[in-house]
Amino acid sequence: MNTSAPKKTTLWIAVLLAALAFVGKYTSLPIISAYVFEIMAAAFIILLLGVLFKNI
Repeated sequence: MNTSAPKKTTLWIAVLLAALAFVGKYTSLPIISAYVFEIMAAAFIILLLGVLFKNI
């Protein structure tokens, strides 16, 4: 299986989602705090797709 580095936009979207999940975990933002796990999982899935597929 060949992997490649993700594009910069894909990386920054994943980093933004991970930071949003981190903020939601340690502050009391009602909408974000309820979905911390899902937001972090989405960040990792986006990053995984960016590594596995070349044009994402």
